Amino acid sequence: MHGDGLKYLNSGNFIGPAIALKEMVDEIGENFYAMMSRENKDKLKKFQKEHVMKPGDQYYYWHYFLDHKDKVTLDYRGRMFQVMSFYDIRKTFNFRGKNLYNKFLQEDVCFAHFPGHSKEKFAHEIDGYIRELNKHF
Repeated sequence: MHGDGLKYLNSGNFIGPAIALKEMVDEIGENFYAMMSRENKDKLKKFQKEHVMKPGDQYYYWHYFLDHKDKVTLDYRGRMFQVMSFYDIRKTFNFRGKNLYNKFLQEDVCFAHFPGHSKEKFAHEIDGYIRELNKHF
C-alpha cells in the first residue's frame, strides 16, 4: 500500500463506456507498436538502457493515465480489483460468508486477480479459498 492507496497502476482490468475504452486501447496500441517497430530500433535500445526493460503495456497505460486525468481514474484502494500477488493472503484476507474480505481495507473484494507467478506462489491458499467458497454454493 502507498499512503491511502495502492502503489502501482495495474492495467489488467477496465470499466467504462466502450467508446472511451476503445479510444484508450487504440492510442496505447499505436504508441506501443510504433515503439516496437524497426524504425524505432535505436530509440528502443536507448529506452532499455535507461530503464533496464522494454516498455511494456503498463508503461503506456501509465502515460495515458498521466496525459488523460480528465478521462481516467484509478481504483486507488482496490475496491473493484485486488491484485493478490502483493499480499500475505493469510494475514490480509478471510471469508465473511461467501465474500472474500480484505481485513486491511475493511472491505469485501469484488474481483481477486492472481497474475502469472502468484498462481504458483499461492496455489495452496487459493485451493483452500476455493474449497471454502464452494461450501456456500
